[in-house]
Amino acid sequence: LRAQVKGIDKILKLNMNCLLDASIEQKLHAVKEEANKLLKKLENNEFEISIVGLEKAGKSSFANALMGNDILPSKEARCTYTSTQLEYGDDQAIIEFFTVEDFNTKFQSMLKDIDFSNYENINFDVITLDIIENFFEQLKNKDIKMEEELKEIVKFKNEIKKYLSKNNIIFSGDQLFSNEFKSYITNPEKARAVKKIILKSKMLSSMQNIIVYDVPGFDSPTLIHESQTMDKIKNCDAIILVTDV
Repeated sequence: LRAQVKGIDKILKLNMNCLLDASIEQKLHAVKEEANKLLKKLENNEFEISIVGLEKAGKSSFANALMGNDILPSKEARCTYTSTQLEYGDDQAIIEFFTVEDFNTKFQSMLKDIDFSNYENINFDVITLDIIENFFEQLKNKDIKMEEELKEIVKFKNEIKKYLSKNNIIFSGDQLFSNEFKSYITNPEKARAVKKIILKSKMLSSMQNIIVYDVPGFDSPTLIHESQTMDKIKNCDAIILVTDV
């Protein structure tokens, strides 16, 4: 892999006069990126597993069983709105938030998907609920999931804004069992602002080189976090499919 990366770098360096077709150059960059990703995993001896399935199948219950505790919220109702990364370490959770810019970029991408005019100049915290509702009223073929997601974001934008660009929050010890910690996973207004939760547990001592992701269900109503689920499925090394726990 190191030789592959080195070889591609040499080729790209020789391509100063644009001898290569643009599509070939793009492919070389893609191969190099994939090689670097695999190289990093090998150097750090990392192995990634995603726990996936439909909502309410029991993915979080399965993850709790791995850790031998009930830290992750698990109940019959929908309870996971954001991805949680499980790994070995001192018992603590690190919550990372989207920046305002990143969140707005994702919001604009959603508007682009529905052919919303002038989407690149619209901020989620400025657009009104009336504008969103009027837009969907005029559509013949509605994307119900997208409509509900955009409405929810605009409706709760003031709550979401409280957490965007916020410094990381760390919970440890008994705080991990608190409703306050769980709210960042289960509360849709808070969870929409969460980029990632890293949960470290001493109970994972036999899995020290493994990172496990408890991700929202395939049928999650939160499109921002649904995309996280699909990315994890594409990039992880193994998948545990939970159907009924």
